Amino acid sequence: MSEPPEAIIGSFKVSAQLRSGAELLQLFFTPRRLILAHIGKRGAGELPGMSLLGKWGAALEGLFKSPGEIRKQRRVKQGINEMTPDEILKADKDNFDIAHGDVVRVELEDDPHLVGLMILTKDDKFELFTSQDFATVSKLLRDTLADKVETRRG
Repeated sequence: MSEPPEAIIGSFKVSAQLRSGAELLQLFFTPRRLILAHIGKRGAGELPGMSLLGKWGAALEGLFKSPGEIRKQRRVKQGINEMTPDEILKADKDNFDIAHGDVVRVELEDDPHLVGLMILTKDDKFELFTSQDFATVSKLLRDTLADKVETRRG
């Protein structure tokens, strides 16, 4: 008997701090793995204003996107409805997955403006931020990674 096709349970946008700005990604959840899909980058000068503006910053974000980033974001948004997890991985050479078994711990921190995620795997450590509400982030992580998730209110 064959295994049922892998489905995407949910997703939300995250950003990872770089030396010269931030990488924007979409974090997808499946029953077996997490998938990080690259959307684009922001320069260091663009970020402070966006984070200070909070949800308004998300609306202004479109003004700073390149045409290539807009196309990539459109493809990633289609991912939940139209693409399989493997198709999402193949959509960009920098997309990658993390098997649930490779996750050692996830620390989730609720801050008034952002939710911080630290994903510790057997080989790497990923520090991500999202403007998604804490309850949604916490539920998706607990539904997929259960007791590996630790939460802290900031």
